[in-house]
Amino acid sequence: TGRFTIVAAQAPTVTFRDNNRTYGDDLSADYTFDFVEEGYDERYVVEVTGMPTYVDAGSYEFEVVDGQIVALKDRQAAFVMDYAIYAAGDDSKEDLKSNFGTVKVKGAWEVAKRVVRMVAPSGEYVYDGTAHTVSGMDYHPFFDTRFLANEAPTFSMTGSQTEVGTSENTYTCEWPAGVNPDNYSVIITPGEITVTPLDVVVAIKGNTVASSFVKLPSFNS
Repeated sequence: TGRFTIVAAQAPTVTFRDNNRTYGDDLSADYTFDFVEEGYDERYVVEVTGMPTYVDAGSYEFEVVDGQIVALKDRQAAFVMDYAIYAAGDDSKEDLKSNFGTVKVKGAWEVAKRVVRMVAPSGEYVYDGTAHTVSGMDYHPFFDTRFLANEAPTFSMTGSQTEVGTSENTYTCEWPAGVNPDNYSVIITPGEITVTPLDVVVAIKGNTVASSFVKLPSFNS
C-alpha cells in the first residue's frame, strides 16, 4: 500500500485597506472578498465577522492569533474578529477553513477623530450696572457632523460682562461618563458679550438745563 499526505491549500490574505474612516463610521458590516485557489478554478469567499460598530480614533494594525484576527491599537488588542472560508455561491456557507492554511493579514486602518464644530453664543446689552451673561452653545449651522448619540458634552457658559466693553464668552465642557474625548476634535467659534454705553440726552434752554435721559442705575455705597 502507498502512503500519501493531503496538504492544506494555500491560505488567502485578508487586506485591510484604509478607506478614510472617521470615528463613528459603522464598521459592523461583514468584511468579505473573493479569491481563487491557485491551480484551481473554484472561487472561494473569505468572510470576516465580529467587527464592532465603531472603534476609537487612532491607528490599527492586524495579526492572526490562535486562528482569529486581532486588531491592535498602540500594540494592544483592541478587538478580535473571526473568519470563515466557503465556496462562492454556497448559501449554506459551509466553513472550509480547516482545508486552508492560516489566513494571512496585511494593511492597516487610520480612524480619524470626529470633527464637530460649535458656535458659542454672543449678546449685546446697554450698560445698567449688572453682570450680563449669555447661554446656549449650539452646532455650527454650516456643518452637519454631530456628536454620536449620548456622547455630547455639557457646555456651561461662564462669560460675564458688566462694564462697557467686550469680552469673550468663555465656557466649561464636561463629557459624559465612559466617553473618550480623544475621539473628537471640537472646534468652537468664540462668542462675545458686549456692553454699550448708556445714552444720556441733555437739552439746554436759556439759563436752565432740561435733561431727558434714561434713568441711571442706583448704586449702594
